[in-house]
Amino acid sequence: PVLADWMMLYLSPELGPGALMFSRVVRSHLASSAVVADSVPPELLSGLSARGWKLLNLAHDWLHVLLPHCLKKISRVHFGLLSPEEMATMSRDGVLPRSRRYLAVPFVGKDTPSPSSEYAHPDVAIGLTILAYRYEGLRKPDFGLALQQLRFAMESELGVEGRRPASLTWVAWVEHSGRRVRGTKQRRAQTEESEGGSVHARRLTGASNASPASRRMSSSLSERSANDAASEAESAIGAAIGGDGDINMCVCAC
Repeated sequence: PVLADWMMLYLSPELGPGALMFSRVVRSHLASSAVVADSVPPELLSGLSARGWKLLNLAHDWLHVLLPHCLKKISRVHFGLLSPEEMATMSRDGVLPRSRRYLAVPFVGKDTPSPSSEYAHPDVAIGLTILAYRYEGLRKPDFGLALQQLRFAMESELGVEGRRPASLTWVAWVEHSGRRVRGTKQRRAQTEESEGGSVHARRLTGASNASPASRRMSSSLSERSANDAASEAESAIGAAIGGDGDINMCVCAC
């Protein structure tokens, strides 16, 4: 029942308004092992789209078939991620395809990955990969690829670099580790000041009276702090990857 509640948090916005009218029925269906057509009222049968039915059926299979199967497996005994040393050894032997670099692979014993096997069922491979990263954490190459993907996302976004979603994500990562990106304290103070009612009004009133020199200085400070964040990101990427990253597989790692 708890997992059904969690599944409803994802399905509610995906299924559309038709399913919201019968959210209790959908939840009871997810928590039971009944067939969809036997437990859903006729009104919902016509209210769900084809994509909604696919999501509902997949969610039901996940809760009752795939997730229990994945949770029965033991990390580093039945499945796991290849360590950098194991990947280096397999690369020298020529038996390391890209899919085995970032997905969970079957193990034949304790800390003994299969030399060439992979999971055939895609949902099982995805579920075990998520569990493997949850149990083992990110490896050093994985973190470097995540930073590369974050940098590429920032370059594709619009607006001031220091205020782009990818840049804010990087700042949050650094602050969560107990450090601070240079220039963020000043930007945060400016944001809090601009959100104040009276202060915001005064800033709007005086914006037209600001001199060109002061506007250039403010823009220069913002760009400088963004460049500092980008430089720190590049240094972290280089240290994390060590010159052997593969950005093409970053999506698979996530």
